[in-house]
Amino acid sequence: MDFHAALRTHSQRLGAVAGQPATYRRGAVGVPVTAVVGKTDYEQDNGDGGLVRAQVRDYLIPTAELTGSEIGSLPKGGDQIVETSGACRVWEVMSIDGGPPWRYSGPDRSRVRVHTRQVEGR
Repeated sequence: MDFHAALRTHSQRLGAVAGQPATYRRGAVGVPVTAVVGKTDYEQDNGDGGLVRAQVRDYLIPTAELTGSEIGSLPKGGDQIVETSGACRVWEVMSIDGGPPWRYSGPDRSRVRVHTRQVEGR
């Protein structure tokens, strides 16, 4: 098995092993997704010439679960991810440092890493 084939196999198994059910919402439309929780550390200018280190919660979601559903496209700022296992928590899709609110994860673009901030729940 070559390196890229091994990565594809790992990506396919990731959701089954570490994924949790969630609902991806855009306005009134909500679709079920299998999301793997992650994080991204970044630095942000505080306006006074200093840098503030921050962290956002990420969700790794199979690209096809968004583009092949009623959502019909890649993530957009303001979309929401609702954790449906355990306590209900709502996370809003957001950009980091003016960049896009998501990026592809892996060489085959089969998952997107979606940056979020918590807006409801504990």
